[in-house]
Amino acid sequence: MFPARPEGRVPLMCVWGAFQMARLGLELCDEFEAAGRLRVMVAAWRWAVATGAVAPADGPGGRWSSAVVDAVDGEGVRAALVLRDAFAAAERLTRALGDPLPARRPVVTARMIGDLVAAGLLVRLGGEAGTPFVHGDQVAALARRRDLPALLDRHTLLGPEQAAVRLGVRRCDLAHLTRLGMLRPARWARVDFGRARGGEVDVPLYRAWDAALLPVLRPEVDWPVLRALGPGARSPLGRLSPVPAGADDVVPLPVVAVMAGVGRATVTAWRRRHPDFPVPAVGSPSAVPVFDRGAVGRWLLTHGKVAPDTPVCS
Repeated sequence: MFPARPEGRVPLMCVWGAFQMARLGLELCDEFEAAGRLRVMVAAWRWAVATGAVAPADGPGGRWSSAVVDAVDGEGVRAALVLRDAFAAAERLTRALGDPLPARRPVVTARMIGDLVAAGLLVRLGGEAGTPFVHGDQVAALARRRDLPALLDRHTLLGPEQAAVRLGVRRCDLAHLTRLGMLRPARWARVDFGRARGGEVDVPLYRAWDAALLPVLRPEVDWPVLRALGPGARSPLGRLSPVPAGADDVVPLPVVAVMAGVGRATVTAWRRRHPDFPVPAVGSPSAVPVFDRGAVGRWLLTHGKVAPDTPVCS
Protein backbone atom coordinates (compact mmCIF):
# COMPACT_ATOMS: atom_id res chain seq x y z
CA MET A 1 0.00 0.00 0.00
CA PHE A 2 2.83 2.32 0.81
CA PRO A 3 6.35 2.48 -0.65
CA ALA A 4 8.99 0.21 0.79
CA ARG A 5 11.61 1.67 3.03
CA PRO A 6 14.34 3.21 0.88
CA GLU A 7 17.66 1.45 0.73
CA GLY A 8 21.11 2.60 -0.26
CA ARG A 9 24.34 3.90 1.13
CA VAL A 10 24.21 6.41 3.96
CA PRO A 11 26.43 9.51 3.46
CA LEU A 12 29.49 9.66 5.71
CA MET A 13 28.28 12.91 7.35
CA CYS A 14 25.01 11.21 8.27
CA VAL A 15 26.93 8.30 9.80
CA TRP A 16 29.07 10.73 11.80
CA GLY A 17 25.99 12.67 12.88
CA ALA A 18 24.28 9.46 13.92
CA PHE A 19 27.35 8.49 15.91
CA GLN A 20 27.32 11.84 17.69
CA MET A 21 23.60 11.54 18.46
CA ALA A 22 24.10 8.00 19.74
CA ARG A 23 27.02 9.17 21.88
CA LEU A 24 24.67 11.66 23.50
CA GLY A 25 22.14 8.91 24.13
CA LEU A 26 19.70 10.02 21.42
CA GLU A 27 18.15 7.49 19.06
CA LEU A 28 17.43 8.57 15.48
CA CYS A 29 14.23 7.67 13.64
CA ASP A 30 13.28 7.96 9.99
CA GLU A 31 9.63 8.40 9.05
CA PHE A 32 8.97 4.66 9.12
CA GLU A 33 10.54 4.19 12.54
CA ALA A 34 8.85 7.31 13.91
CA ALA A 35 5.45 6.09 12.72
CA GLY A 36 6.11 2.68 14.23
CA ARG A 37 7.20 4.23 17.52
CA LEU A 38 3.89 6.12 17.72
CA ARG A 39 1.91 3.19 16.31
CA VAL A 40 0.42 5.28 13.53
CA MET A 41 0.41 4.90 9.76
CA VAL A 42 3.35 6.37 7.87
CA ALA A 43 0.80 8.47 5.98
CA ALA A 44 -0.33 10.00 9.27
CA TRP A 45 3.25 10.89 10.17
CA ARG A 46 3.83 12.44 6.75
CA TRP A 47 0.72 14.57 7.09
CA ALA A 48 1.78 15.69 10.57
CA VAL A 49 5.15 16.73 9.16
CA ALA A 50 3.51 18.55 6.22
CA THR A 51 1.18 20.50 8.51
CA GLY A 52 3.80 21.37 11.13
CA ALA A 53 2.26 19.19 13.84
CA VAL A 54 5.67 17.55 14.14
CA ALA A 55 8.83 19.55 14.78
CA PRO A 56 11.35 19.63 11.91
CA ALA A 57 13.86 16.81 11.79
CA ASP A 58 16.64 17.57 14.26
CA GLY A 59 19.02 14.81 13.20
CA PRO A 60 21.21 14.19 10.17
CA GLY A 61 19.69 12.72 7.03
CA GLY A 62 16.28 14.24 7.72
CA ARG A 63 15.66 12.04 10.76
CA TRP A 64 14.18 12.82 14.14
CA SER A 65 15.58 12.20 17.58
CA SER A 66 13.61 9.92 19.87
CA ALA A 67 13.00 12.92 22.14
CA VAL A 68 11.15 14.74 19.34
CA VAL A 69 9.15 11.66 18.36
CA ASP A 70 8.16 10.85 21.94
CA ALA A 71 6.90 14.40 22.44
CA VAL A 72 4.39 14.01 19.59
CA ASP A 73 0.73 13.33 20.41
CA GLY A 74 0.22 10.02 18.63
CA GLU A 75 -3.54 10.05 19.07
CA GLY A 76 -3.72 13.52 17.58
CA VAL A 77 -1.58 12.47 14.62
CA ARG A 78 -3.78 9.42 14.07
CA ALA A 79 -7.00 11.42 14.31
CA ALA A 80 -5.79 14.08 11.86
CA LEU A 81 -5.41 11.59 9.01
CA VAL A 82 -8.24 11.53 6.45
CA LEU A 83 -6.75 9.30 3.78
CA ARG A 84 -8.10 9.26 0.23
CA ASP A 85 -6.80 7.28 -2.70
CA ALA A 86 -6.21 9.00 -6.03
CA PHE A 87 -9.43 7.64 -7.53
CA ALA A 88 -11.63 9.01 -4.72
CA ALA A 89 -9.79 12.33 -4.87
CA ALA A 90 -10.28 12.52 -8.64
CA GLU A 91 -14.01 11.85 -8.24
CA ARG A 92 -14.28 14.63 -5.64
CA LEU A 93 -12.58 17.18 -7.91
CA THR A 94 -14.69 16.09 -10.89
CA ARG A 95 -17.87 16.77 -8.88
CA ALA A 96 -16.50 20.20 -7.99
CA LEU A 97 -16.28 21.11 -11.68
CA GLY A 98 -20.05 20.83 -12.02
CA ASP A 99 -22.80 18.34 -12.75
CA PRO A 100 -23.09 17.96 -15.64
CA LEU A 101 -19.50 18.81 -16.51
CA PRO A 102 -19.04 22.08 -18.40
CA ALA A 103 -18.49 21.81 -22.13
CA ARG A 104 -14.94 20.79 -23.11
CA ARG A 105 -14.05 19.88 -19.53
CA PRO A 106 -12.81 16.28 -19.07
CA VAL A 107 -13.20 14.31 -15.89
CA VAL A 108 -10.34 14.42 -13.41
CA THR A 109 -8.39 11.15 -13.43
CA ALA A 110 -6.36 9.44 -10.73
CA ARG A 111 -3.16 10.18 -12.65
CA MET A 112 -4.02 13.88 -12.64
CA ILE A 113 -3.95 13.70 -8.83
CA GLY A 114 -0.30 12.69 -9.18
CA ASP A 115 0.25 15.77 -11.35
CA LEU A 116 -1.29 17.99 -8.66
CA VAL A 117 1.04 16.43 -6.08
CA ALA A 118 4.03 17.10 -8.35
CA ALA A 119 2.85 20.73 -8.64
CA GLY A 120 2.79 21.08 -4.84
CA LEU A 121 -0.98 21.49 -4.63
CA LEU A 122 -1.46 18.24 -2.72
CA VAL A 123 0.77 16.28 -0.33
CA ARG A 124 1.61 12.72 -1.23
CA LEU A 125 0.99 10.51 1.78
CA GLY A 126 1.81 7.18 0.17
CA GLY A 127 1.05 4.93 -2.77
CA GLU A 128 2.49 5.14 -6.26
CA ALA A 129 3.81 8.52 -7.37
CA GLY A 130 1.44 8.56 -10.35
CA THR A 131 -1.67 7.68 -8.34
CA PRO A 132 -0.89 8.67 -4.74
CA PHE A 133 -2.81 8.68 -1.50
CA VAL A 134 -3.65 12.22 -0.40
CA HIS A 135 -5.47 13.94 2.45
CA GLY A 136 -9.23 14.25 2.16
CA ASP A 137 -9.37 17.68 3.79
CA GLN A 138 -6.76 19.03 1.40
CA VAL A 139 -8.69 17.66 -1.57
CA ALA A 140 -11.88 19.26 -0.24
CA ALA A 141 -10.11 22.61 0.12
CA LEU A 142 -8.83 22.36 -3.44
CA ALA A 143 -12.34 21.49 -4.65
CA ARG A 144 -13.67 24.71 -3.09
CA ARG A 145 -11.24 26.94 -4.98
CA ARG A 146 -12.87 29.06 -7.64
CA ASP A 147 -9.78 28.76 -9.82
CA LEU A 148 -9.86 24.95 -9.83
CA PRO A 149 -10.43 24.71 -13.62
CA ALA A 150 -7.42 26.95 -14.29
CA LEU A 151 -5.29 24.96 -11.82
CA LEU A 152 -6.17 21.74 -13.62
CA ASP A 153 -5.28 23.33 -16.95
CA ARG A 154 -1.95 24.61 -15.68
CA HIS A 155 -0.70 21.58 -13.80
CA THR A 156 -2.12 18.38 -15.27
CA LEU A 157 -1.51 16.13 -18.25
CA LEU A 158 -4.27 14.68 -20.41
CA GLY A 159 -4.48 11.41 -22.24
CA PRO A 160 -5.75 11.41 -25.84
CA GLU A 161 -9.40 10.96 -24.86
CA GLN A 162 -9.29 13.79 -22.31
CA ALA A 163 -7.33 16.07 -24.65
CA ALA A 164 -9.98 15.55 -27.34
CA VAL A 165 -12.69 16.45 -24.82
CA ARG A 166 -10.76 19.57 -23.73
CA LEU A 167 -10.57 20.70 -27.35
CA GLY A 168 -14.14 19.68 -28.14
CA VAL A 169 -13.06 17.59 -31.13
CA ARG A 170 -13.14 13.94 -32.12
CA ARG A 171 -10.26 11.62 -31.28
CA CYS A 172 -9.34 11.34 -34.98
CA ASP A 173 -9.12 15.14 -35.22
CA LEU A 174 -6.78 15.16 -32.22
CA ALA A 175 -4.59 12.69 -34.13
CA HIS A 176 -4.55 15.10 -37.08
CA LEU A 177 -3.57 18.03 -34.84
CA THR A 178 -0.72 15.95 -33.44
CA ARG A 179 0.37 14.90 -36.95
CA LEU A 180 0.37 18.53 -38.07
CA GLY A 181 2.59 19.52 -35.17
CA MET A 182 -0.02 21.90 -33.75
CA LEU A 183 -0.28 19.91 -30.51
CA ARG A 184 2.72 17.96 -29.25
CA PRO A 185 2.79 15.39 -26.45
CA ALA A 186 4.55 16.57 -23.31
CA ARG A 187 5.68 13.00 -22.65
CA TRP A 188 4.69 9.40 -23.16
CA ALA A 189 3.43 6.92 -20.59
CA ARG A 190 3.52 3.13 -20.73
CA VAL A 191 0.01 1.85 -19.94
CA ASP A 192 -0.92 -1.82 -19.55
CA PHE A 193 -4.38 -2.41 -21.04
CA GLY A 194 -4.22 -6.17 -20.46
CA ARG A 195 -3.55 -8.94 -22.93
CA ALA A 196 -7.07 -8.82 -24.40
CA ARG A 197 -6.63 -5.11 -25.29
CA GLY A 198 -3.10 -5.17 -26.63
CA GLY A 199 -1.00 -5.36 -23.48
CA GLU A 200 1.40 -2.52 -22.73
CA VAL A 201 1.06 0.52 -24.99
CA ASP A 202 2.88 3.86 -25.09
CA VAL A 203 0.25 6.59 -24.73
CA PRO A 204 0.90 10.30 -25.43
CA LEU A 205 0.17 12.75 -22.64
CA TYR A 206 -0.62 16.38 -23.45
CA ARG A 207 -0.39 19.42 -21.21
CA ALA A 208 -3.94 20.49 -20.45
CA TRP A 209 -2.96 24.13 -20.91
CA ASP A 210 -1.61 23.43 -24.42
CA ALA A 211 -4.90 21.84 -25.42
CA ALA A 212 -6.96 24.59 -23.79
CA LEU A 213 -5.06 27.37 -25.55
CA LEU A 214 -4.75 25.71 -28.94
CA PRO A 215 -7.85 27.43 -30.43
CA VAL A 216 -6.28 30.77 -29.46
CA LEU A 217 -2.84 29.90 -30.82
CA ARG A 218 -4.23 28.41 -34.05
CA PRO A 219 -6.94 30.78 -35.31
CA GLU A 220 -6.41 29.51 -38.87
CA VAL A 221 -8.34 26.37 -37.92
CA ASP A 222 -12.11 26.69 -38.29
CA TRP A 223 -12.86 25.44 -34.78
CA PRO A 224 -16.67 25.78 -34.90
CA VAL A 225 -16.78 23.61 -38.02
CA LEU A 226 -14.27 21.13 -36.60
CA ARG A 227 -16.21 20.81 -33.37
CA ALA A 228 -19.49 20.26 -35.23
CA LEU A 229 -18.27 17.25 -37.22
CA GLY A 230 -20.21 14.06 -36.61
CA PRO A 231 -18.97 10.47 -36.53
CA GLY A 232 -17.57 9.35 -39.86
CA ALA A 233 -17.35 12.86 -41.35
CA ARG A 234 -14.10 13.65 -43.14
CA SER A 235 -11.87 16.03 -41.22
CA PRO A 236 -10.74 19.23 -42.97
CA LEU A 237 -7.45 18.79 -41.12
CA GLY A 238 -6.65 15.82 -43.34
CA ARG A 239 -5.92 18.16 -46.26
CA LEU A 240 -3.29 20.14 -44.34
CA SER A 241 0.43 19.45 -44.42
CA PRO A 242 2.45 19.19 -41.23
CA VAL A 243 4.93 21.87 -40.25
CA PRO A 244 8.37 20.68 -41.40
CA ALA A 245 10.53 19.38 -38.57
CA GLY A 246 12.78 22.11 -37.26
CA ALA A 247 10.84 24.91 -38.95
CA ASP A 248 10.24 28.07 -36.94
CA ASP A 249 6.63 28.41 -35.82
CA VAL A 250 6.24 32.18 -36.19
CA VAL A 251 3.33 34.54 -36.75
CA PRO A 252 3.09 38.15 -38.02
CA LEU A 253 1.34 40.94 -36.15
CA PRO A 254 -2.01 40.53 -37.96
CA VAL A 255 -2.19 36.91 -36.78
CA VAL A 256 -1.27 37.98 -33.25
CA ALA A 257 -4.22 40.38 -33.41
CA VAL A 258 -6.54 37.56 -34.52
CA MET A 259 -5.22 35.32 -31.73
CA ALA A 260 -6.06 38.00 -29.16
CA GLY A 261 -9.34 39.01 -30.80
CA VAL A 262 -8.27 42.66 -31.18
CA GLY A 263 -7.21 45.03 -33.94
CA ARG A 264 -3.66 45.30 -35.23
CA ALA A 265 -3.33 48.80 -33.77
CA THR A 266 -3.94 47.35 -30.31
CA VAL A 267 -1.12 44.83 -30.72
CA THR A 268 1.17 47.62 -31.94
CA ALA A 269 0.30 49.57 -28.80
CA TRP A 270 1.08 46.54 -26.64
CA ARG A 271 4.52 46.29 -28.22
CA ARG A 272 5.19 49.93 -27.45
CA ARG A 273 3.86 49.96 -23.89
CA HIS A 274 5.06 46.59 -22.61
CA PRO A 275 8.83 46.08 -22.53
CA ASP A 276 8.33 42.33 -21.98
CA PHE A 277 6.38 41.84 -25.23
CA PRO A 278 8.13 39.08 -27.21
CA VAL A 279 10.91 40.31 -29.44
CA PRO A 280 10.78 39.52 -33.17
CA ALA A 281 12.22 36.20 -34.25
CA VAL A 282 15.86 36.12 -35.25
CA GLY A 283 16.27 37.25 -38.84
CA SER A 284 12.84 38.83 -38.93
CA PRO A 285 12.77 42.05 -41.00
CA SER A 286 11.91 45.15 -38.96
CA ALA A 287 9.32 46.23 -41.53
CA VAL A 288 7.36 42.98 -41.30
CA PRO A 289 8.33 41.36 -37.98
CA VAL A 290 7.26 37.86 -37.03
CA PHE A 291 7.09 36.39 -33.54
CA ASP A 292 7.38 32.97 -31.97
CA ARG A 293 3.84 31.65 -31.70
CA GLY A 294 4.36 30.00 -28.31
CA ALA A 295 6.06 33.07 -26.81
CA VAL A 296 3.21 35.29 -27.98
CA GLY A 297 0.62 32.89 -26.59
CA ARG A 298 2.33 32.81 -23.19
CA TRP A 299 2.54 36.61 -23.12
CA LEU A 300 -1.14 37.02 -24.01
CA LEU A 301 -2.09 34.55 -21.29
CA THR A 302 0.17 36.06 -18.62
CA HIS A 303 -1.18 39.55 -19.27
CA GLY A 304 -4.81 38.43 -19.29
CA LYS A 305 -5.34 39.21 -22.98
CA VAL A 306 -6.76 35.74 -23.67
CA ALA A 307 -8.29 32.91 -21.66
CA PRO A 308 -8.38 29.20 -22.46
CA ASP A 309 -12.02 29.30 -23.50
CA THR A 310 -11.99 32.67 -25.25
CA PRO A 311 -13.96 32.43 -28.52
CA VAL A 312 -11.74 32.63 -31.58
CA CYS A 313 -12.38 35.39 -34.11
CA SER A 314 -13.36 34.12 -37.52
